[in-house]
Amino acid sequence: MSLAVLEDLPFLPRSGATKPLLSGGTAPDGAHVGFKKYQTIIWVSLANPGQTALPSAALRFPAVLDIGNTHNFLIQEAHLRTWTTGPSFDPRALASMAPAKLDTSPLLFLPVLDCDVWLHRNVPFERDQFRGAPFPLRLTGVVYSPSQFGRFPRLPVLGLRALVSNRLQLFVDGGQELVSLTAP
Repeated sequence: MSLAVLEDLPFLPRSGATKPLLSGGTAPDGAHVGFKKYQTIIWVSLANPGQTALPSAALRFPAVLDIGNTHNFLIQEAHLRTWTTGPSFDPRALASMAPAKLDTSPLLFLPVLDCDVWLHRNVPFERDQFRGAPFPLRLTGVVYSPSQFGRFPRLPVLGLRALVSNRLQLFVDGGQELVSLTAP
C-alpha cells in the first residue's frame, strides 16, 4: 500500500472551488510571496540530516515542485537565512558537501549543504492546509545560490532528483488541475 504524500493538490484556481487558491502565501519572515499560474506550490521544511521526526519548531515555507530542475533542492541564500533559521535549525551549522556544477556559460559551482527536506502533506484539494506528519525526503544535499547571484531562484525548487532518489511517484491530472505524489 502506498502513502499519499501529496493528494489531489491543486495547481490552478479551480472553477467551483469552495475556497479559491490564493495567488500567493506568507513566508516565515512574514513576507508575501507571489505564486505564478501553473506553478505547483508545495510546503517544505529543512532539518538536520537523518532525523526521524521533524522538530515541531521547524519553519514551513513554500517551494515549487519542478521536474525540470535536475537537482534535489535549490534555494537562494536569502531564503535559506530568513525562511529556515529557527530554534530547531541553523543552516550555518550544517556540513558543506561537494559543490554542484551548473551547466552554464561560464561554468558555475554552487555550494551544497548536508540537510534533509521535509514535505508537508496537504489536505486533499487544498494547497495551504496540512494533515498528518510531514514526509522526509532523504537527499544528497541541498544546493543554495549565494547572494552574489541575486534572487535566484525566485522561490525554492524541489527537483526531479529528489523524487527519483526517494522512489516517489508523481501523477498529474491535467483535466482536474491536480497533482498527487505517492511513496511506496
